[in-house]
Amino acid sequence: MARAQAEARRRREAQERRDRLRGRAAVGDDTRGRPTAAGTARGWTPPDDTADRLAEAARLRGLVDGMVRLTDGTRRDDARLETHADMLVARAAPSDPDALLDVATEALRDALVRVRAGGWPEPDVRRLVERTLGPPHLRSLDALATGRGVRLASVLGLAALLVRVPLLEATALLDAHGAGATGGTTAHPKLARVRALLAKAESTPYPEEAELLSAKAQELVARYALDGLLEEAGRQDGTGPRPQVRRLWLDAPYVEAKAALVSAVASANRCRTAVAAPLGFCLVVGDARDLLATELLVTSLLVQAGAAMLSHERVAPSRDGRTRSFRRAFLLAYAHRVGERLAEATAEAYREAGGDALPVVAAQEERVTAAFEAAVPHTVSRRSVVSNDEGWLAGRAAADRAHLDVAGQLED
Repeated sequence: MARAQAEARRRREAQERRDRLRGRAAVGDDTRGRPTAAGTARGWTPPDDTADRLAEAARLRGLVDGMVRLTDGTRRDDARLETHADMLVARAAPSDPDALLDVATEALRDALVRVRAGGWPEPDVRRLVERTLGPPHLRSLDALATGRGVRLASVLGLAALLVRVPLLEATALLDAHGAGATGGTTAHPKLARVRALLAKAESTPYPEEAELLSAKAQELVARYALDGLLEEAGRQDGTGPRPQVRRLWLDAPYVEAKAALVSAVASANRCRTAVAAPLGFCLVVGDARDLLATELLVTSLLVQAGAAMLSHERVAPSRDGRTRSFRRAFLLAYAHRVGERLAEATAEAYREAGGDALPVVAAQEERVTAAFEAAVPHTVSRRSVVSNDEGWLAGRAAADRAHLDVAGQLED
């Protein structure tokens, strides 16, 4: 009861502060509660002097920036954002709330400019906002163009999120279109066959059939990529395409374990990866063909891994089989074994392509590594510790049944 009364009093006081800031202060008082001379306007009047206005704008921007740093934009908590907005209004008194909202909106625009210059295209920004803060905050993002319908709490949340996203530090070695542009590769008939194989692998109830289909898919992908590399190596200028960057989004839980699968698939396809687990994505740098192949295989293998884990729990139920440690160990083992199998399939594709392929592949891997290290120079390597033996063994067994190879079908 006492807590409810305290909360009601807090809300009432916050509303009274907002009312005073809008010029509805009690007769005879200004917004600081001091008596006013007879005949003067009620409420606070912004200064007319330019220097004073600039000083006030700087004060408000400092308050906004401080509250943005205080706000955790990576949590979906609208009630907390509203509380922080009320705190900001109180600290900004006696300034007009509309002026405060204008300053906060400008801070958000600055954050957007910084993020886009740091390798975040519009689709990725929208995906991040939707996944982290929720779809309603996309409306505030859209309203920035007109300035109508923008809420201070949402602006704070968006700015707090965007100032924390990791940026690409150097993009000179990356394709200017970056961030997932694939040119005309998506319509290649061999990739259509890969998609069909992976769709069958995901839908079949028979693990052995799924394993065969996935293996065929990886074999096709490897040969498709090699064909493109050899073709580009034959150009007179002797240069290859600049690497591109793409973000692959991963759903909770077990983001880090799923990221291990992304890394395994990407490595087998000549790409480099970095994971931002709190934001739920992997950054992948590589050739456009290899990025597309990586995304196709990761999407399918995540589906297969989830189905295999649930199947194991049904067929061999145990008290340990449904714990977080079991499932995490299962996914890590699955990723580790998939990486081994993909490396074997890729090596076989290189052998079949002959000695001409190796220098071309080596040159491309050097370009990708240089671009990755320039764009993401501060990555930290981490090792995952597995504490559940049953989950590890079950995950490796499931990976042995997964469909991976693609090279053979690219040849057809």
